[in-house]
Amino acid sequence: MITKIFIILSVLLTLNACTSTQYVALSSTDKKSPKVEVFLRDIQKPVKEYEIISYIETSGTIFTTKNQLIIGLKKKVDKLGGDAVIDVNFFYIPWVLSSIPAVDGVVIKYK
Repeated sequence: MITKIFIILSVLLTLNACTSTQYVALSSTDKKSPKVEVFLRDIQKPVKEYEIISYIETSGTIFTTKNQLIIGLKKKVDKLGGDAVIDVNFFYIPWVLSSIPAVDGVVIKYK
């Protein structure tokens, strides 16, 4: 009995030690990537004066990464003529047996 408890505890501790790390590149050195600045909600704000162009939201599929969402968001902001997107927020849209990743924000143009 003690051996079974020890094995169960060992397995639980081992599983608990596993980690997964993701990152989101808010800026890019890629020359093909639009030069759109990204400011996360409640963390960053631009120091330049700006005017608001529009609200924007981008969603993906269950396999879409946060990096892919940011790339899509930046491309759309660039097409809209924006210089940056502020108040960027990641969230999930409930869908059947899973959820779909999405990101939203406010498109701005510097004065």
